[in-house]
Amino acid sequence: MQKEIEIKLKLDKTNSEKLNLWLTENAKYINSLNITDYYFDNPKCSFYSMSKTGYKEALNFLRLRLSDKDNFICFKKREIDDSGKTLSVDEVETKVEDGFKVIEILKNSGFSEVIEIEKKREVFLYKNLFEFAIDNFDKHGEFIEIELKNYDGSALDGIEQIYNLLKAIKITKFVLFDRGYLTIFINPNYDFGKNINL
Repeated sequence: MQKEIEIKLKLDKTNSEKLNLWLTENAKYINSLNITDYYFDNPKCSFYSMSKTGYKEALNFLRLRLSDKDNFICFKKREIDDSGKTLSVDEVETKVEDGFKVIEILKNSGFSEVIEIEKKREVFLYKNLFEFAIDNFDKHGEFIEIELKNYDGSALDGIEQIYNLLKAIKITKFVLFDRGYLTIFINPNYDFGKNINL
């Protein structure tokens, strides 16, 4: 499995503009995509449970991603610390030809669709090491994911490298989300954001 080390955050308008300018001047623009993610569960052996603090979450999940470019099916398994924060995510992903046939196969195999999430994504790459994904949702606004690519060190050291890059960009205040879009959006009444000041 490939290890995914990333942070997800929201910025105020000033810092969002600062980041967009920095990316334009320093990073390589990769692409813009319209993406629809379908998340599935097996009711006989659910990926979902209630957390100690009362929200629904999945340590593991199955996602089908359909986009303008390619379609992928992916299984993700979260690594969490003692407090329940996500440290990293192991993932297995493969390209699929016909996403709608995969949906039909999954549903006929007993899986049920949990949620469908649509977003517009812009992707930038900095030094072939940091991937910036700017995700825009109609109902949820803009989120930014920063992923450390091709990294085999510890999750905590990887996150520290991402924070150091943000400091270099002079972005030191943001709202950090330690859960993925799936958990955030299936729990609309729970605030997963944490104010960070580096």
